[in-house]
Amino acid sequence: MEKVLDYLKKIFNVQTVLDSFSDGRIIQKVLGTIFQALAVIGGVVFIYIWFKLWPFINDLNFTGGLGYLIWQFGIFYAVVFALRLFYKRSEEMKTYPDSDYVVVPVIAGVVRAYGEMVFTIAGILSVPAMLLVWLGGGWVIDKISVIDVGNVFLSGLVAFIITWIWGFLFLLVTRFIAEITLAIFSIANDTKKIREHTLK
Repeated sequence: MEKVLDYLKKIFNVQTVLDSFSDGRIIQKVLGTIFQALAVIGGVVFIYIWFKLWPFINDLNFTGGLGYLIWQFGIFYAVVFALRLFYKRSEEMKTYPDSDYVVVPVIAGVVRAYGEMVFTIAGILSVPAMLLVWLGGGWVIDKISVIDVGNVFLSGLVAFIITWIWGFLFLLVTRFIAEITLAIFSIANDTKKIREHTLK
């Protein structure tokens, strides 16, 4: 009978499961793997959309088509590079130090990585965007009226500047959100340590 009870205790040993939940590194590895998978899925979806965008080149003249060709290869390089960056950041999430607060650092890391990814895309595409406006002329300006300043050359410069500004602002906002999140986490962690020290 005792052997049966011991066997049942081993089968229904919940302590192992509880220890697994307490180990934040497992959750971090799972989340890191999920975000890596999302990066790969995002890459597949992007390639599908990228191929769908090619027919627009038929609406342009020779110089406009050349600009669109530069844009297409530029955006391909930018997005793949940015997704690789996001994938690398997701790998780093798996090695975050273990603590009582597991999800918060990961969320902050994802927000920061997202901002870095968008900024990278914007930075790389600034030159192709400018060339597309210069070579595509009115066709491109009609599609993006915000850059229309009445002159193709100046509109191209505006496209270059706006792309950098937009990317940088996005980086600042996401970085601010990540730092606020980590600050709240740090305060909560310090409060916990003070409470534990006081109870000793």
